[in-house]
Amino acid sequence: MKSKPQVLAWLTCDGVHIDPGSGKYTILGVFSNIHAREFPVTHPHMVWFLTITDVPAGAHHIRISIGPDPMNMRPLIEHNFDSPGPVQRINLTFNINNLNFDAPGDYSIVIEVDDEPLLATDIMVAQYATNPAAPAAAAHAHAPVRAVDLIGVGAPIMDLIATVPESFLANAGGEKGGMVMVDAAEMARLLALLPAKPAMSTGGSAANTTFNIARLGLRPAFIGKLGNDDAAAAYKTRFASVGIDITRFKHAPAPDGRCLALTTPDAQRTMRTCLGAHGTFSPADIAPADFAGARHVHLEGYLVFNPALADAILAAARAAGCTISLDLASFEVVRESREWILGQLLKGKGIDVVFCNEDEIRALFPDASAPAPAKPADVNADTYRALALRLAAFGGVAAVKLGKDGAWLARGTGAAAVAHRVAPQRVTDAIDTNGAGDAWAAGFLSAWLRGKPLPVCGQVASLLGAETVRHMGPLIPDAAWPQVRAKAMTLLAA
Repeated sequence: MKSKPQVLAWLTCDGVHIDPGSGKYTILGVFSNIHAREFPVTHPHMVWFLTITDVPAGAHHIRISIGPDPMNMRPLIEHNFDSPGPVQRINLTFNINNLNFDAPGDYSIVIEVDDEPLLATDIMVAQYATNPAAPAAAAHAHAPVRAVDLIGVGAPIMDLIATVPESFLANAGGEKGGMVMVDAAEMARLLALLPAKPAMSTGGSAANTTFNIARLGLRPAFIGKLGNDDAAAAYKTRFASVGIDITRFKHAPAPDGRCLALTTPDAQRTMRTCLGAHGTFSPADIAPADFAGARHVHLEGYLVFNPALADAILAAARAAGCTISLDLASFEVVRESREWILGQLLKGKGIDVVFCNEDEIRALFPDASAPAPAKPADVNADTYRALALRLAAFGGVAAVKLGKDGAWLARGTGAAAVAHRVAPQRVTDAIDTNGAGDAWAAGFLSAWLRGKPLPVCGQVASLLGAETVRHMGPLIPDAAWPQVRAKAMTLLAA
């Protein structure tokens, strides 16, 4: 089978130093955004550094295009290179001089090898406020946004993605569709039973959401605890390649965490997680400075298994003035931590956005009447609308995902309460639900943080969730991303 090139690293930086003796690369001054006081502006010099692998032996051509409109970009780099073979890593360095930006905005970058899309990313170009005496409305329109739009907090673990028959789940224990923590020995046992070697991808619920937030043009960072092995190094490199601030990661002298995602023929995923280094993540790792300059913090529900850690994260985030979202993540999380979750919702500031699916909200409110089994979605519409409004009554936005049946969004209480039905996007070729909920949350937050109304937030969320289930693994492949991003940007521009 012919190999397909893969990106290991993509960085925008001030410079690259290559040691003539060892050949080691040192990256200088990595950045993901540019600020200017006036436009048009010319950036005098930057370096684009790219590492790719799985490139077949022989001669190849790379094209890098840039532009504010992802559907109308201009080629900036046309370069020929040779590959000795697919097992070799190829480092490419491009000096970019006098690059012009006509206006502030997100400038899309697409990398192609031999005319096949390899990576779609962007660089954010923003404008500083220039006139402190300007009227309030004008000053707000041009004020520099805070340094980080969103900080994701969760387990930065590598996903091991395996397609298995339904019968394999008898080996895994626990319930189908859920997540169970396992130790290293149990993980090794399950891996040995797999019918084929699993694929690998960066994973983790909040991490997947953060990754997609970066792809949609916002500026995120991530907090979680990585190990000291090659998997951890690859994880940081992949995150940096899409512009995520990686300076807030914590580290431990241990192997990185792993999650085995078992996908059955019905596209359902069942997860078994060995936290590795992330298992040592504790309240002592959290400081108020971790959240400095951030607008919003997105927390994955799996952290609630350690309530002291979750309390420390939320306290620091609230002290920094951040808004907060929580993805309940799994019905097991809710069953075990229901009182903690309700306690957080009842607190003075509470949680600004709560994401959950039908199993999770029913675990949160077990006294609710059961939905009608094996009936069309419309039959159960009133049930989930009522549950969404019940969750919103705590003071935030409730986002109740119903998979192929769409979602309900709700906010407000009493006479001011509103609920919005998100129409489903029909998908006829779903193969894997792993990461779909995380992508859905990213789509919602990318609109919500831009001040968009709930219907638009739901449309962008539904777009990303529906596309994710069409691919194996938790992330939409780089080759498919440009088209998805273009559709999302169109919705966000409405």
